[in-house]
Amino acid sequence: MLLAKLSPPAPKPQGSEEADTGSSQLGIFVIRMRCTKIFKNNLSEDHKGIKTMSGIKKILLLALAITLTGCLGSGSGTDSNSGSSPPPIGGLPENDQVEPPVETLPPDQHPVTPSGSLRLLDTAQTLAAADFGLEDWAPRAVALHGNTVYIANDRNPGSVLRYNQATEQVLDKIDGISASEGFNKLPDLTVHGDRLYTSSLSSNRVDIFDLSGASPAFIMSLGTGSWAGASDKVLVHPMAVAANDKYVFAADTHQRISVWQQGDVLPEKHKQAVKHAYLELTDCSSIWCSVKLEATPTRLYASFDNGKTLVYDVAELARSTTLIKPIQQQASVANAYVAGGNASLYAARTSGTIDGFATSEILAEPNSILGRPHEQFVHYFKRGDPAEQKLGKSRDFAVGTNLLASIQGDNRVVVAPLREISEESGSGAQPAVRQYRLDAIATHQQATMLRDGEPWETLTDPALRSFRIDRILSGKASKTGIELSSYSAVPVTDLEIQARFKGSQNWFLLGHLDRLPAFSTIRLQADIRDGEAFARVDGQGFVRLSGLEHLEYYPSDLLDVRLASKTDKHVQKLSEIKPTWKILFGKYSRADGAWEKITPVYAREWVIMITNFAWILSSPEFEHLWFNHQKVMGHEFFGNAGRVEGPGGFFKPEDYPRYFRAIMNRAQLRLGVTTIGGGLGGGDVLGIDTWFFYSHYFNADIGVIGHEFGHHWGSHGSAWANAGWGLQLANLQLHQYFQRKKQLPYMDPDVNKFHLTPREELYNGIAESMRKPRPDSHVNPLERYFAANPL
Repeated sequence: MLLAKLSPPAPKPQGSEEADTGSSQLGIFVIRMRCTKIFKNNLSEDHKGIKTMSGIKKILLLALAITLTGCLGSGSGTDSNSGSSPPPIGGLPENDQVEPPVETLPPDQHPVTPSGSLRLLDTAQTLAAADFGLEDWAPRAVALHGNTVYIANDRNPGSVLRYNQATEQVLDKIDGISASEGFNKLPDLTVHGDRLYTSSLSSNRVDIFDLSGASPAFIMSLGTGSWAGASDKVLVHPMAVAANDKYVFAADTHQRISVWQQGDVLPEKHKQAVKHAYLELTDCSSIWCSVKLEATPTRLYASFDNGKTLVYDVAELARSTTLIKPIQQQASVANAYVAGGNASLYAARTSGTIDGFATSEILAEPNSILGRPHEQFVHYFKRGDPAEQKLGKSRDFAVGTNLLASIQGDNRVVVAPLREISEESGSGAQPAVRQYRLDAIATHQQATMLRDGEPWETLTDPALRSFRIDRILSGKASKTGIELSSYSAVPVTDLEIQARFKGSQNWFLLGHLDRLPAFSTIRLQADIRDGEAFARVDGQGFVRLSGLEHLEYYPSDLLDVRLASKTDKHVQKLSEIKPTWKILFGKYSRADGAWEKITPVYAREWVIMITNFAWILSSPEFEHLWFNHQKVMGHEFFGNAGRVEGPGGFFKPEDYPRYFRAIMNRAQLRLGVTTIGGGLGGGDVLGIDTWFFYSHYFNADIGVIGHEFGHHWGSHGSAWANAGWGLQLANLQLHQYFQRKKQLPYMDPDVNKFHLTPREELYNGIAESMRKPRPDSHVNPLERYFAANPL
């Protein structure tokens, strides 16, 4: 699926003076077309005999006509940019960068079409107790009505706190339904339409307020206000509340969800409304039950703090006292749900991410409660702070048309505007590509990484030193520039800076850079503006973005940025890497056992080795081996149960694609240096001993990387981590195979010169006996297999 909402961006006002430099070459193209048209008109009226002229005369006459009409120039016949790319720029002051003129292509000549849009969290306000004049508070639920934020302060007595996000003003709070009846504990509230619903736990009521006027107006209460009374009316400690157009739902400590019809929400039925139906809610028999409810027109979602979710069909509920069971139940889904506009449902994951789904797609998903999200909110910024923040687990949240609010674990309420960013594509002539030269970039905008002398604290800080293995050459776009990073161990050249809009498949060109040093970062002063046209990588026209001007900062995942090259073979080889692992360096030391602190020279060599390993797993040979394991290796792959039939034993056909995806999509690896006599692995840990750092170029058993990598899934008794079977053996033999064919990304020990490192900087010396090439006479089984069965 490409992107969720397809809608064209708002058109620019006529007469706007905003520069659109990305469209400059398109503008020149239009000028040329107009010049040609003028010239043809002149021909038709004054130069009827042109067809009889020679080719040279025609060219001279065309040049004369262009000059006389003032085309492609400023009236003097000069043209500083005609047909050429913008001059090379780098980290220059903005007023020194030469920007070509801009002219927008007429839509009838090169129409543009919307190709997707998404919403992002912009700069957020964070609300705390002090903002409401309180020393302390207990925010347990949040809801939105327009620009007003409603927060359930679960104190005794409780209150509904109100805040206007647009005016940034605290509004009068709601303390109860009357001067004599307040909120005795207030664990939940929700808004549906123009009504506010609150669940007052120890008051044994669900109270309903009208929000259509200038101030909230009390309508009535469900429940009797006491834990005793007629069972068809009473509520016993309501913990959660939800509503849709037909019903009101309240969960209480009697392991049930009571249901009322909306038609009974009338002032004259205050505390007297009769329940319409009941839903079963097992394992919720105390006031400490952490349940949340959310209703759509046809479904009710009951979720718990651990992510467990129950789903009920509430499209039509007959009047009954029989407990209705859920139609779906699933663990670890989401801890809170919110029904949004445009038939959407939002789910707060325990990881902190808030995902948005189309309810029609959810209803069509038979095997899981939620399908593939069409929206996702992860990052935001605090006001005045350019450091990107990540949402933590939401205790509760709310999503409005243009606003999102989330209660975080530290009792802060994050309130962030939602900004829509749109992408559109156009055909026709491609705009010029920005040119950058490393020599033109100011030295303070360049930096090195993993260099000798770099502190251990820096090396092991994931915020400073980490990368994705399939983005060894990567970038990050901000509002004022592009930051490029290279974890390549060798310099790279002739680089296209490619990007794509989040969720899109349209790669486009942000610029071209002549070269980038090994293990380095640079920053380019290059703003990305609304309406600027960027050439598509596939040559099929251009891409434009709109809505960027409303963002104070760009989130890190707005654009996926990578570097590619049409001429640099090393860059091309790096682009073949498929796994998406995040690579970082572990904070291991002797205090953790058989570990040594990683140093820059070990970190650089680790990057070389893990790059080669990832490239091997990306190769057609490994994929062929994996999916034809019996044929190639002589046996099926097997799990922790060993070489037996049954669970955990030999793989079945369906296991291979599942684990292949798991291998490629493993979350992260924390690399380190061990002194255990081989290596250590498991979880995200991956450490190997010191001699591999120089012997892997020769005949070492570098299969140890596959062995320790495999410990993530299996023990020594499995093919994941057994020296004579499976992943270790396959990695060793494929490494030797590609090494002999000279196809690995790194083959030269002089790239890092690890073997020449002074002895005092190494944990063990260099054994020259381990730096001898494999004899030509040695041919391993995989080499023989692929010689006989070439791909």
